[in-house]
Amino acid sequence: MPNTQLVTFDSAEKALIDLEKGNVDAVIKDKPTAQGMIELANLKNVRLLDDLLTEEYYGIALPLGSPNKAAIDATLDAMLADGTIAELHRKWFGYDPEPVAEKGY
Repeated sequence: MPNTQLVTFDSAEKALIDLEKGNVDAVIKDKPTAQGMIELANLKNVRLLDDLLTEEYYGIALPLGSPNKAAIDATLDAMLADGTIAELHRKWFGYDPEPVAEKGY
């Protein structure tokens, strides 16, 4: 973005506190963690944008040929199918999860 200055912080919490104080104009952070930090720090003058700037998916890294892959895949598939992942997401983040990306394995 033209006419901007990048400021870095040691932690996202410090960045969000500086945002509330007006020392920075914006903070870019993962939605779930930013939302949790805003609530925990009781930041009243900070809000999240509705539109995401990017979208990333997380994975579980295993060594090539790991004997644990099948068990992990089966457990995740079962948790998705029975609603456990959605239930945990609602419990910890307070909203329904986004649809899960197609498996890349």
